[in-house]
Amino acid sequence: MGKKSDEILRGLIKEARARNFSDVAIKNELVNKGYPSYIIQYYLRESKKSWVMVGLVVIIIIAVITVTAFFWGGFSLPKVGMTICDNKSCFIELADRCESARFVQDERGNVFSYESNGCILTKSVVSISANEPLEVQELLQDKSMDCFYEPGFFNVNWVNTLTIDSEDCSGDLRQALQDLSNR
Repeated sequence: MGKKSDEILRGLIKEARARNFSDVAIKNELVNKGYPSYIIQYYLRESKKSWVMVGLVVIIIIAVITVTAFFWGGFSLPKVGMTICDNKSCFIELADRCESARFVQDERGNVFSYESNGCILTKSVVSISANEPLEVQELLQDKSMDCFYEPGFFNVNWVNTLTIDSEDCSGDLRQALQDLSNR
């Protein structure tokens, strides 16, 4: 078969599949039109392989997006045994006992994530309000800091304010806050 015949056969198979004909029906019709059975089988398999490849590519893209969202998008799955709090009081109480807890707070469009685990608080900036100056948005976005404490001595200022007592913490958020206050 020539290149033109190959293109015609591929087109016929594609059109028949678009009309929801089964492979058996497609093969029978094409055999009746004079196409060799083994060539029809080859093109039927070839067209299925391309759909399998498209499916695999889509699955890979979805997996990459999901992994990226979890590791670089500020999203994370809660750790096993971690309590998800819906208010500050719950979080502060558990953090003070050095228990694993997570709390996400939205204050006027500024979203912060707080995690306590073994007397370590991790405070992360999830997003900064568009109402904040661009310089502040760029400086604080996706930054975090760790604050260490003893059981019974959790510092509520770490949850109630952005800057008070942050000098007791370490990380790129602390550095960004220090840079901001020096301007």
